[in-house]
Amino acid sequence: MAINQSCYALVPKFSQKIYFFYLAMLNAITVVKGVSKSGGFDNIIVDTFKIISICLPGECLIRKSNDIAQPIFEKLEVLLSANATLTRDLLLMRLISGKLSVEDLDIQFPPSMREEA
Repeated sequence: MAINQSCYALVPKFSQKIYFFYLAMLNAITVVKGVSKSGGFDNIIVDTFKIISICLPGECLIRKSNDIAQPIFEKLEVLLSANATLTRDLLLMRLISGKLSVEDLDIQFPPSMREEA
């Protein structure tokens, strides 16, 4: 995917149901990509969103779905934050201090990072 000056932000009309709409748009990406291939090159334009129809369930089902998804996304955010902290605080410090040996690992560096012989 390439991003240029044609970058779109999709904002739901009801922000309290953000998780439902995020998952709905994540599911619709395949459709958006399929519609974007209609011209000479892949391109998403404002009219792309006008021709896509998304079938929405009733308000009650949207609310229930969002209520189920919200704690999952909140837990995911906590876990991702904890993972970043652990990586930074534990793994990186052990690597720097030498407590964690990487000598026996087969690490392939890109050419720009290889030491001069």
